[in-house]
Amino acid sequence: MDIGNQTALKRRFKNYWQKMLGSGSRAIFAENTSDYDPMFERIWQAYNEPHRAYHTVEHLSELFDKMEENKKHIDHLPFVIAVIFWHDLVYKSDRDSVLTGFNNEESSAIIAEEELKLLGFEEYFVEKVVETIRMTRGHLKAKPDMSDAALFLDMDISILAAKPERFRYYCDQVREEFNGFTDVEFLNGRVNNFLAVYAAHDEPLFKTDLFRQRYENIARSNIERELKTQRQVLSQLQGGFKPRGNRSPA
Repeated sequence: MDIGNQTALKRRFKNYWQKMLGSGSRAIFAENTSDYDPMFERIWQAYNEPHRAYHTVEHLSELFDKMEENKKHIDHLPFVIAVIFWHDLVYKSDRDSVLTGFNNEESSAIIAEEELKLLGFEEYFVEKVVETIRMTRGHLKAKPDMSDAALFLDMDISILAAKPERFRYYCDQVREEFNGFTDVEFLNGRVNNFLAVYAAHDEPLFKTDLFRQRYENIARSNIERELKTQRQVLSQLQGGFKPRGNRSPA
């Protein structure tokens, strides 16, 4: 991403940041949002870490696009903004972290809880943001009790229903993030612990009627096509390699 696009994107994020602070936190922060610029800068830098390829500021930008598209269905916009900013704050995909089961979602949730409390958000708000972030580790099993949380979870996996070119690029980005693994290792995780699990899931992939109607069939088609392709690739590589039991994230 060139400097001009980075600058525009950062300005856009800063507007959402200030909206979150002014509308969702205690009134004392409404006129002093600049006091929390260092926290915003840390979040911005986290999503620009060099090892990231998909879980970047562009991912956040796509989520904010989805938020804007579905704004009329959102009850509390600051909640969705907060979850977007913190949900992938910690993202480790190196070999040691994956094989030792490092929990990105839990680590992100812990920081979100600490920082949202520092910003003065009410306890219920913080609890729901943290709960939603933790749900992103098990999208398929998550059963949110808030419509905004369900909508965010759907937004987060809407990439699965992207147009073929964008979906293929997304898959390439995920592979890049796991470049510490051989092709066989990566594909075993991707095929067996992600694609096959989503393809075999009996319940709808999306939590809300809105996203199910728009994206369910497209997402399943993309997943089935990718599963078939990657199984063929895997069969042409080293046979007999067994998965290590670690998932490959979306």
